[in-house]
Amino acid sequence: IFLILPSDTSPNERRDRRKLQMAWQRLPSLLTATLLPYSANAWSFSSSITYRNVAVSLRVHALSLQSSRLYSSSQQKREGLVTTDFPTTGKAHPFPTKPVGIIFDMDGTITKPCIDFANMRSRIYAICDSDPRTQNLRGDVLELVSELSEEQQAEAKRVFDDIERKAIEDMQIMDGIIEFLQHLDDFGIRRAVLTRNVGTSIIAMQDLMRRNAEANGGVLLKSFDPVVARDTIARNSQTGEIETLKSKPEPDAILHICEQWGCHPADVIMIGDSAADDVACAYRAGCSSVLIQTGKDNDAGGGAAATAEEMEERVPTVSVNAIAEFHELFSSTFRGH
Repeated sequence: IFLILPSDTSPNERRDRRKLQMAWQRLPSLLTATLLPYSANAWSFSSSITYRNVAVSLRVHALSLQSSRLYSSSQQKREGLVTTDFPTTGKAHPFPTKPVGIIFDMDGTITKPCIDFANMRSRIYAICDSDPRTQNLRGDVLELVSELSEEQQAEAKRVFDDIERKAIEDMQIMDGIIEFLQHLDDFGIRRAVLTRNVGTSIIAMQDLMRRNAEANGGVLLKSFDPVVARDTIARNSQTGEIETLKSKPEPDAILHICEQWGCHPADVIMIGDSAADDVACAYRAGCSSVLIQTGKDNDAGGGAAATAEEMEERVPTVSVNAIAEFHELFSSTFRGH
């Protein structure tokens, strides 16, 4: 992939540049999740576009695309990986009939919503406005940090640390989650955590969950494995380099979890409370998704979908109002589990 970009001249152009880069950077993951299962012996294509004076040229060539972990559509149906009788919405990926595992978001899914996103946006945007170079720069606060000066980044880190520390203090386990996890453990269904929080928040959540389980009958729950936070470091399966996994909505973390489990994304379900992060991440990775509609502010600054593509990838396989509702749906749909 060749990406030719102009120099940055304004915060908005830098934002557009970043979005375009992210879109093309995730192409290998999209090829893995979408094209490879239907691979022929050989194919190639080339393309070029211009977007706001950004020239992009692309050429892809692949030979003998084969993988024991990827299946054609007909093979998926024969081996029971795709269900056709479960109600789905739009073009969302369907649920597997025999799930290998479930990937959980944390805040608003495993725990009750406890991050003050409005406060986070306000304070990070104020940091942006403190420098003429980044004044009026808006968007997802976690992504904006890369555009800031070292001094601004240090200040932003203090904001994130303060808000996440307060969130840990206020953390409460979501109603119905322990019962659902016990159900998964009983039937050997694996589970992982994928969050944009830092790793210390996951540690606090697992400790709180153990204490809650002990207080409710002493049931010992298995640990989530693996757990992926926004500061998780892992080996990039494509480059071999050790690096920080890209945060949602990029699909890298789901693909990493599936690699650890030795399965295809079609074998898993992603559950979260954010259409922009959790559902879009699942869509890009090629797995089904459940959107929990908590009614709480969980916008990190990305805002509403701006394009038809963004709207499409934010449509979940199914939406529910609570984890207990999906637990009931799960039990009735996946009767073998």
